[in-house]
Amino acid sequence: MAKIPHEALHQIFRDQPELFTHAMRRVLGEQYPEVSDVSAVNCDLTKIEAIERRIDTILKVTTPDGDHLLAVESQTTEDQDKVRSWAYYLSLLESRHKLSRRSSWF
Repeated sequence: MAKIPHEALHQIFRDQPELFTHAMRRVLGEQYPEVSDVSAVNCDLTKIEAIERRIDTILKVTTPDGDHLLAVESQTTEDQDKVRSWAYYLSLLESRHKLSRRSSWF
């Protein structure tokens, strides 16, 4: 269960989204552009439908540096949508296999 300070921080940014730009500039020293429009997006990331996702080959490689996963996909043509698929694959594999920070993606 979320605590009040946690929820308060999020509510501040929902109520005054322009604070994000100020925070990025002041706290992180980043030159983030002015926000011209903002809207809340549904934050429930639950997926009910079954989506088949398969990688052609996944190998777990153990080295003196730790465990690594090698994901192999054969691409015969350029597919710009694969970038999104790879982001999904990698985050799911890292979460599922609980890779340490010493692990890396090849």
